[in-house]
Amino acid sequence: MVSDRRNVEQRPLKSYACAHSGRGAFNRLPHSRYNGIMSRRSRRRIYETPPPADPIREELRALTKARIRQLIAQKEQIKECLALDPDLPLRQRELDRRALLTQILEMQGLIHAVTPYVQRLRPLVPEITEPTLHAACYLLLCQALQSFQAILLLAAEGFHYQMSELLRGIREALDLVVLFLCEEQQSPNLKKWFDGEIISNQLGREALDQFINEVRTDPLPVKERKAGIYGALSKFNHMSYAALIDSIDVFERDFDTRRVAGFYRANMGTLPSTKGEIRAMIVTMKQLYLSLGDNTAAKELDIIFTSL
Repeated sequence: MVSDRRNVEQRPLKSYACAHSGRGAFNRLPHSRYNGIMSRRSRRRIYETPPPADPIREELRALTKARIRQLIAQKEQIKECLALDPDLPLRQRELDRRALLTQILEMQGLIHAVTPYVQRLRPLVPEITEPTLHAACYLLLCQALQSFQAILLLAAEGFHYQMSELLRGIREALDLVVLFLCEEQQSPNLKKWFDGEIISNQLGREALDQFINEVRTDPLPVKERKAGIYGALSKFNHMSYAALIDSIDVFERDFDTRRVAGFYRANMGTLPSTKGEIRAMIVTMKQLYLSLGDNTAAKELDIIFTSL
């Protein structure tokens, strides 16, 4: 069996990829190289048993199909609207832009309020390259803070898609802080992170789920909800059609070069979601300060949180 496995591993990449390209692909492997890797019964079970349905993925597929149907159904109605009011798209864009500016000013104030609590961590990191828990938390929170600032710059110009891409990075940064706090300084994942490895976001979701539910008699579906949000944000980073379809200008029936849709979606969805991530950052920092024994800072963060 050992020699057979070595033969498979030493095959050219092209042949190895072909062997995984579809139903019956393993049948194309020479039997001398296949023997001992997988029984025919196991192979048949893989092909005949459908994988369990992913409710989040199915919901996203349903939403995408509904969005396409809506775009098609609105075509004639929008034509009629434009015939009566050709300036409607630009007027709507200006209304959304002004509403965005109000939200941006509010969030600039929130970011200004939480910035000192990130800066206050710097004395805990004498050397910025130290592979410590405090250094990791400080760097991740600084990155999240700067991403929030970038999101507000993008929001002012209606770049809702790019805002969403940054939101996933913020969520990953905060989930890493939670994971490292739960595992503390001896965390194997902290060491891997400092070694340059990518830490799965699933580990952070599971750590928060355990932290919240360990004293509850009625557990909350924390990791499931976070997985749903993370999956939706990942659509933007992976250039999914489900995300890109929202960059269509329904008036022009073209890509949203005028950012009419961009201002609308930033105003109605992406920037409110950003506010939710600011709340998450405040909660994360509160837990960090509690772990440091700084109850005063934790209470001050509570005050900021309740003002949202």
